[in-house]
Amino acid sequence: MNARNSVCYIRRLFAAMFALWISVTVLDAQTGIAAGPTPVGLDQYRPFVRGDANVDGNVDIGDPVRILEYLFPTGPAVTLATLLPCRDAADCNDDDTLDIGDPIYLLTHLFTGGDAPPAPFPDCGDDPTSGLLISCNSYPPCAGFTDDDTAGHVLRRVAYGATPNLLDQVIAMGAEEYILEQLDPASIDESSNDRLNDLMATLVPQTSRNDLYRMHFARGLYSEKQLLEQLVDFWNNHFNTYYWTLRNHFWFELSGLYNNSEAQVQATILEHTESETFRDLALTTFEDLLVASATSPAMVIYLDSDNNVVGNPNENYAREVMELHSLGDDVVYVQNDIIPVARCFTGWTVCKKAPADYGDPHAPCLLDTDPTGVWSFHFEPGDHDYDEKVIFAGTPHELVIPAGDAIGNPEGGLDDGLAMLAKLASMPETAEFISGKLIKKFVSDTVPPALLADCIGSWLATGGDLHALMSTILLSDEFLGTANRWDKLETPMESVLSTVRAYDGTTDTWPVLGAIADMSHLPHNFFTPDGFPEVDSLGTQKLLYRVQFNARIYLETNPSYDLALLLSDYGVDLNSASDIVDYFIRVQYQSNVTTIDRQLAIDFLSSDESGTPTALDPMAADYDNRLETVAAFIASYPQAVQQ
Repeated sequence: MNARNSVCYIRRLFAAMFALWISVTVLDAQTGIAAGPTPVGLDQYRPFVRGDANVDGNVDIGDPVRILEYLFPTGPAVTLATLLPCRDAADCNDDDTLDIGDPIYLLTHLFTGGDAPPAPFPDCGDDPTSGLLISCNSYPPCAGFTDDDTAGHVLRRVAYGATPNLLDQVIAMGAEEYILEQLDPASIDESSNDRLNDLMATLVPQTSRNDLYRMHFARGLYSEKQLLEQLVDFWNNHFNTYYWTLRNHFWFELSGLYNNSEAQVQATILEHTESETFRDLALTTFEDLLVASATSPAMVIYLDSDNNVVGNPNENYAREVMELHSLGDDVVYVQNDIIPVARCFTGWTVCKKAPADYGDPHAPCLLDTDPTGVWSFHFEPGDHDYDEKVIFAGTPHELVIPAGDAIGNPEGGLDDGLAMLAKLASMPETAEFISGKLIKKFVSDTVPPALLADCIGSWLATGGDLHALMSTILLSDEFLGTANRWDKLETPMESVLSTVRAYDGTTDTWPVLGAIADMSHLPHNFFTPDGFPEVDSLGTQKLLYRVQFNARIYLETNPSYDLALLLSDYGVDLNSASDIVDYFIRVQYQSNVTTIDRQLAIDFLSSDESGTPTALDPMAADYDNRLETVAAFIASYPQAVQQ
């Protein structure tokens, strides 16, 4: 394809993408919340039930509450699709506007016997009176979820999105069976996974920072242990350590022991080791993970445990292990608890040890300059506070750690910190906090109370067994049912990886690294201990970067796609624009797009680089480019950032 045509295709692609996004980001003058695409005709409307504003299949008190949340937002702005995916359902009085009259109308019907909402009510149906002011772009309870819908939902949450083969595989085996398989990653044999193994063989994530990032992307893209990869990302973020703090420690704080490049290698080693430990423990017990994090050299350095000594306790780790890692913000503990908790961890530090002694807290230290040593967790008895500690004094959770024997059993001081971690892991407040975070990750940003109660019960009954906890979440009605589909936003990493996977792309992961770096979402690169937020902001710049990455499909360099071969393998008519578009939107969205969005893609594919209607011809020179540009266009639909 010549340079002039390349420019034409790029301009046309970006013009179409821009027009599509503009159509769905018109701001509601009253609320400032995105107002949705301008309807074009009745064929756009999906069946719905008027009054069911929160799209849960019922008309009840939750619906006027949701409308009021939309009209009078008090928290961060959210997208239309998250808050009111079907604006017509929220138009309770059918006057083609959303205002205070709608919740009042519905409340009057529910509690004082007022008129019922106009049709369609109480059953599913099309709007018989609608004008062109508001639309219903998504109403799953009436659509009737197909096997595609259920499989796609599972793969958007449990995995990093669907692939053509995996979508069909999950449909064939059943969603629950796939979840059970994912909950047992040791049973999944990846020895013949050439795409993953060949790429991993080119990486040195133990010492190369960029290869460490690319390792995460390679596994997210191609590993068959998709739930494990999601959990590794979750635990890395929950027990966040910042790569550049580690680099600075080795470069600036160790008296010229390392130069910048060497310091980066040491930081990479620590982040990689910590991440691989979380991989090994991701489905064991929370106490295992809590101890692994507390004794990780990366965490010891990041939160200054190596500066925590008797007589001068450092509060950083004590505060974060309660606020961020276990109990949650201002739960149970008070300021007076911080110092005694910090005293439990005095003497917890790092030093160089012989490789055979790695992880042994009592093994002797080598000199910092010893080139054979590796940085490892170490307990230094001389720096530990052996006096009695009382934590959560006067509460039902009070923990008394008796004074230790600094002379007769100096190594026993390590047990103070371990006892504190065991206490935190066993507390119901920790069960609630961690369960809530995992529910937000996999189910809904608004935690369903019944599911949370089930998770807390599972935690307390099993001692914080994470396999049991994840089974409770992923096999729940709240996860497998229809109420919480397409209501979360993808993180940048989820968005980029799911785009590559949807069209069975092949990449060496360098472009993935660049795209996620542009969106400031590289693993191990969030500078505060709380980690990346689960609900990511959708600023204009991040959206632009996502669309730019999708355009790489067109560039046909990296990632690379053989879309014609993919379509042929699935028996799609290569001459039919509608069949091709239907296949792409099935894999990407399980066909959950509006009639108008589908037609836009068909029209786009049915014209050449100048926009002139031109029949598809698989033998034509521009055929592959037309496939790639329409794939990029579909991958850039607004719902592409939803889960």
